[in-house]
Amino acid sequence: SKWSLHGSTLRLQIRTPKGTTGSVSVPFPGNSTKGTLTGASMRGKEVESDAAGRFSVSGLPGGDYEFILVGM
Repeated sequence: SKWSLHGSTLRLQIRTPKGTTGSVSVPFPGNSTKGTLTGASMRGKEVESDAAGRFSVSGLPGGDYEFILVGM
């Protein structure tokens, strides 16, 4: 996986094994508790952090993904 953080924008690139299904969970950038997530089949979906300050996407089939999270 690769990631970069610029201000309140987090970019994450991951590859998961074909034939699997799983979840990805990463910390929100900065002190944000809300953000806009783009990636997989989501285009500008508003998401909120959990109690641990992370956002999660569940049910991802194996493949290559790039997620962009802009904290608000």
